[in-house]
Parts: sequence; C-alpha cells; structure tokens
Amino acid sequence: MKHKEKKNTKKILLIILLLLLLLIPFSCTVFGTRYENGNHSSGNIKKEIDSLDDYDDEIEDDFMFVDEESLEEEIFNPDVEELDFKDNYRYSYTNYNNNTNSKNDYNSNESNLNIKDLVASISYSTNSLTYKTVVATITSNKELEEVKGWTLSEDKKTLTKEYSSNTEENVTIKDKDGITKNIIVSIKNISSQDKEKIGTDGEFKYIVLDSGEIQLTRYIGSKTDLTIPANYDGYKVYAVGNPYTIGATSPTQAYNIFGDDSTTNTAITKLTIEDGITVIEEGAFNGCSKITGNLTIPNSVTSLRSFVFANCTGLNGTLTLSSNLNAIEKGAFYKCSNLKGNLILPSTLKIIGRLSFDSCSSLTGDLIITEGVEIIDSGAFQNCSGFNGHLILPSSLIEIKRVAFSRCTGFIGDLTIPEGVKVIGAGAFQICSGFNGHLVLLDGLIEIERAAFGATNFTGVLHLPGTLESIGDYAFTECKRLSGDLIIPEGVKSIGEAAFNKCTGLTGILSLPRTLESIGDYAFNDCSSLKGDLIIPEGVKIIGKCAFQQCSGFNGILSLPSTLESIGNFAFNHCEFLKNTSITIPKSVKLLGSSSTVGSHIFYNAASRNITEFKVEEGSEYFKSSDGVLLTKDGTRLIQYPTSKLGNTYVIPEGVKILDQMAFSRAGSSTWSSSGDNGLRKIILPDSYIISTDIPSEYTKTKGNTLEVSLYKYTGVNEIGVKDTNPNYKTIDGVVYSKDGTTIWYIPTAKAGILEIPEGVTTIKAGAVYAVYATNKITITIPKTVINIDSYAITELNHIGPSKVTFAKDCIYQFDASGNIVKNSE
Repeated sequence: MKHKEKKNTKKILLIILLLLLLLIPFSCTVFGTRYENGNHSSGNIKKEIDSLDDYDDEIEDDFMFVDEESLEEEIFNPDVEELDFKDNYRYSYTNYNNNTNSKNDYNSNESNLNIKDLVASISYSTNSLTYKTVVATITSNKELEEVKGWTLSEDKKTLTKEYSSNTEENVTIKDKDGITKNIIVSIKNISSQDKEKIGTDGEFKYIVLDSGEIQLTRYIGSKTDLTIPANYDGYKVYAVGNPYTIGATSPTQAYNIFGDDSTTNTAITKLTIEDGITVIEEGAFNGCSKITGNLTIPNSVTSLRSFVFANCTGLNGTLTLSSNLNAIEKGAFYKCSNLKGNLILPSTLKIIGRLSFDSCSSLTGDLIITEGVEIIDSGAFQNCSGFNGHLILPSSLIEIKRVAFSRCTGFIGDLTIPEGVKVIGAGAFQICSGFNGHLVLLDGLIEIERAAFGATNFTGVLHLPGTLESIGDYAFTECKRLSGDLIIPEGVKSIGEAAFNKCTGLTGILSLPRTLESIGDYAFNDCSSLKGDLIIPEGVKIIGKCAFQQCSGFNGILSLPSTLESIGNFAFNHCEFLKNTSITIPKSVKLLGSSSTVGSHIFYNAASRNITEFKVEEGSEYFKSSDGVLLTKDGTRLIQYPTSKLGNTYVIPEGVKILDQMAFSRAGSSTWSSSGDNGLRKIILPDSYIISTDIPSEYTKTKGNTLEVSLYKYTGVNEIGVKDTNPNYKTIDGVVYSKDGTTIWYIPTAKAGILEIPEGVTTIKAGAVYAVYATNKITITIPKTVINIDSYAITELNHIGPSKVTFAKDCIYQFDASGNIVKNSE
C-alpha cells in the first residue's frame, strides 16, 4: 500500500473511532454496589453496611473508591477538540517553559488570584513528526502586549504563530505591567518527506526531518540486545518512535517501533538508549514486556511522551531519568510494576502526566517531587504502594489532580500541602493508610475534592486553611485518627457528601462558618465523639440525609437557622444526648425527608432523654405543631412524636394518613426517655389512617405496615386503640385486627403477658408481630383457623421461638425439629 493511501485509511479509521467514542458515555470514577430498596445492585459506589442492632442504622455508607479502570479509560481517550480530523499525525501537547517559575499569592478576602508574576507556557499543534505546518501557542495568566509576527487573542492572554519549517527562537513577551519573560520556541519535527528510508545496515527505518536530523520510525532488525543510536546512517537522531501511534486511545493501541500495528514485543530483552537523542516518541517501547534490568534515560532527552514504556513489566532494575527532563507524559511508565529502588526526579521537571507511574509498585523509599513541578496529574502515582518513606511536595506545586497518589499505602509521617496548591483532586490521597503523622494544609488551598484524603491515618488536629471554599464528597471520610476540634473556616460554602464520615477520633467541638450554605449527605455521619452544641449557622439552606447521624457525642443544644429549606432523612438520627427540651422548625423549611409525603426518622432518638415538644415557627406554609407533635401543615403526615413528652395516651388527629418511620419509637421507653411511668403507653388511630403493607421508602429493609415501622422496637406503647367509627379496624386487648376479625394487623411491641389469638383469625400480616421478641415479655398462641402467615411474620415468630409461641394442634403451621416454623402442605 502506498504511504498516502495508508494515511487516508488511517484517517477514516480514526474518524470512525472518534464517532464511536462520542456515543459511549464516560463511566463514573467510582465503583462498588449500592444498597437500594433492600437489594444489592451493581452501581458506582462501594457499599459498606454496618451490622448495628437497629435496622434503621443499616444505612448507606458510600465510601468512594476511584475506579482505576474507568480512570484509565478516560486517560487514554483523547479529547475530541485535541484532534485534527484532517491530519491523523497531529495532536495537542503542552510544553511547560523551563523559564517559567510561578509563585502565585492568594488573597484570602477574595476568590481571585492576586498574581504578581507573569506565568506563561507554550504548546504546539504537534510535537511529533508532521508533514504540515505547526502552530505554536503561548498562553499567559495576564494580558500581554503585541509581539511582531504573532497573533494576539481578543482577551490578550494568548499569542499564536504558524511555522512551516523547523526553527528555534527566543520570544520575549511583556504583560501590561511591563513584566517580561523569554519563551523558547523549538520546532524540529517538520518533514517535507513522507517516505521512510531503510538504513544501510538494514536495522532501522527512518524519516529525514527538514532540520537535517532524523526520526527512527521502525526497528526491522533481529537483535535482542537493542541499542537506539544517537547517530545513524550519517544523520543525527532527533527522535525515536512510530508516527502512527498518534491518536491511540489506550496504551494497548500505542504502537511501538516494531511495526505499523505492533503494540507488544517479547523479542527484545535489553535496551540501551544513547545520549544525544532528544525525544522518545509516544508508545515507542510500549508492551516490550521482556526487557529486563536497569533503564537509563540519557540526559539529552527533554521529554518522555505518552506510553513510552507502558506495560514494560520485565524491567526489574532501577530507573535513571534524564537530568534535563521537563515533562513526563501520560502513562510513560504505566504498570512498570517491577522497577526497583528510589525514584529520582530531575530539577528541570515541570509536569508529571496522568498515570505516568501508575502501578509502579516496586519503587521504594522517599518520593521527593522536585521544585519546579507545577502539576501532578491524575493517577500519576496511584497504586505505587512500595514507596515506604516520606512524600515531599514542592512549593512550586499548583494542582494535585484526582487519584494522584491513591492507594500509596506505604507513605509514612507527615504530609504538607504547599500554599501554592489551589485544588486537591478527587481521591488524591485516598487510602494512603500508611501516613501516621500530621496533615498540614497551608493557606492557598481553595478546594478539596471528592475523597481527597479518604481512609488515611493522619493524626492530630486538622487545621483547614482560611482560603478554603469547598470541601468535596468523602474528602476526609474514615480519617479516624484525626482528633480534637473541627473548625471549618470562614469562606467554606459547601461541605460535600460524607466529607467527614466516620471521623470517630474527632473529640472536640464542631464549628461551622457563617459562609456555609449546604451540608451534604453523611457529611458528619458517625462523628460520634464530637461534643458540645450543634449550631447550624445562618445561611445554611440544605442539611443532607444522615448529615449528623450517630453523632451521639453532641451534648449541647441543636439550633437550626432561619435560612434552612430542607432537612434530609436520618439527618439527626441518634443524636440522643442533645439537651433540647424543644426543637423549633424554621418557617423557611419546605422539606423534611426525601419527599413531601414520607420521611425516614429525621429526629429519631434525637435529644430523646430531654425533648418534650416540637415547635414550628409562625408563618410556616409546610409544617405545624399540634400538642408538641410535628406534622405537615395539611395534617396528613405525622413526622415525629417527642420522645419524652408526658402523657400515657395520644390520640392521633383525624386526617393523618402517614406515620413517618420511627415517629413513636422510644417514646415512653424508660430506657430512652425521661418520661418514666408518665410516658406514652397507648395510641389511638384515626379513621383516616390505613395500615399499609408496603413501605414507600428506599431505607426500609423489610416489607410490612407503616404502624410497625413508626413504633419500631423501643417504645413504651403496649396498647393500640381505634374508634368505634373506624371502618377498617377493631382492637381487642390493644391488638389491631381487621374489622371482620379475620386478619391480625399489629401487636404492640411492648405488650406483655399471654396473647391468645381468637378463633376465626385466618391471616397474620407481615408486621403483626414485628419485634415483640425484643421485650421478651409475651407468649402467643395461634389457633387452627390461621392458614396464612406472611413470610416476614414467620421470621419474627421464629425469633420469638417455640418456648413463647404455641400452635393449635390442628393448625397447618408447626415448629419442626430444628425450631423453625413450617407449613403443612396437606
């Protein structure tokens, strides 16, 4: 096939590939299973469900792990805008100028950078072999003056120039303040010849560049001990690499120098690169899995392109990098899992690309990121679990991207994030469980993204910088050794989902800033040792589900702000030692729970030993308080009965159709409330209430009736009553039956003594005997007329056991020899 025909074929294939990529939605960066509606299903979150006594505590614990495979899929798919559809050799690459040494100062009173220095970088439309012109682009952080021969953008921050021949020149740029900077433009890879030549020794193919240098494009010899020469066939070698690798969408598609479609090689067992070569092209030695021993990148090399040594799993010696290296691009040493010894990075380095050292798990010792490095890209060192010393970050660092050091479990000691860092990416240090010192975050940090420090073992007090504006999802989740007070600084507007989930070592007060607007789901879930008051500041509009669940250490007052609009399910679940005798719902609140029609024990066991009433601020359009009980404004939904409210009997108002989960649980229980003998013992149902057999909530583990869930295990209620006018139910000795007496709907949990279910009852509903075993104060006899026991009711009767449950001799249900209830099929 002729070369131009080959080029056209590759163009068509590339376009088809890109169209397919556009049709495939990018997968999420987390993985695992989610527990929904009582079932485990495949999803994007790893689910951990604690084995707690109460099923209401069996919550979602969405600890986030970034998925390596989905990250790799993203890394190796080039952005569409980076490709030139007209030329499959061309792609975008950023070359950070060696003269650029940025030092940005952050003004803590504003969200904008107070920039003193002129910071600029240069990028090219291609840095690889091309047969067309190359566009150089200088990008600045400040407005620039015009430069002769260059085109200045409308915002005056970008200069562009097209080059048709190889050249090297020094360009001086000047900003509006008169600060100047020199930028070196180096174009060496343009060739007007598009045909490969074969060397006189028959070892290599190459293309002559217009600069008079060559690029070695193929190795066609038969040696297993391969030397890449700095001079070949009378030419100086500028670069080595297969030009058809450009545009590869994964490391396995990054063609190496062994053919047009070669992505692996097992013949080469030793590799030597001579000093004098400037560039090792993309994927040049990708998949050369049998190369062993040490690897030395000579000092003449200034850039390591993408995937150059990816999957070289046989390399089992030390890695020596060029002292003049300014960029290590994406996947350069991806999965070189057997490289050994310390990693010494050169002082000239500016950028460490995505997945550049991913899974280099045998590298050891300290990892010192040298001064000058500005960006550590996504997954750069993830899974490098062999590092067993300290991690030192430079003052020049601006950004640590997502999962940069994820699962680097061997790092020890302190970690200091320099003041130049503005963003710590999602999962940047997640599961770096070996850190056993302090985490030092200096002013300058604006955002901590998702799971940035999740499941690390930093010790001591966490000092968050005053420049911080947002704390992302799972940012510090399960950092159990952090201790002392938790002071969220002024300026923070949002605290993400599970940001401090299970930070059980925090033993001081929680101080939230006046700038705060939202508190995410599980934000402080199970921060069980935080103490003192829980003051939600003015300005907060959203408190997410489970935000303060299991925060049993709070022993002061809960105060809700006048700006609050919604409180999620389980928000204050088990904040039992709060001292509130009353909780006031601001008139601004529009939503309690997951919807306007049902909630999941938002205040269950909150201040249970003290609370006697709920109040609603006058003017609320959505909620009301009736005799201290919290209801929706229209009176159709009863949200919460105050646990320590005095009075033995409560008549649920007519019109109530829904009882929220745990609405009455722990009410009147001497263990959980201060009401004692004067606490709740009897509930009278309204005619408007229909017992349901299906709980409309994602958090309910079991199917049953809402009466069972609203009362739950721990309550002093031992009797249910209904009015004579009730069209659906009747009660006998405090037990709820259908009006015709054929169905038993509910036995109060606290009921004691002997219950003889009457003859004529044929059906025992799912929630009828729910949790009566918890008190162990009742015995039940079941008549022969019962022919249908719901499967869940059978489970509960099995809990009570044959010593407390007796079946009539002729009943089709009986206990077998193992003590389990079985149904006689006859």
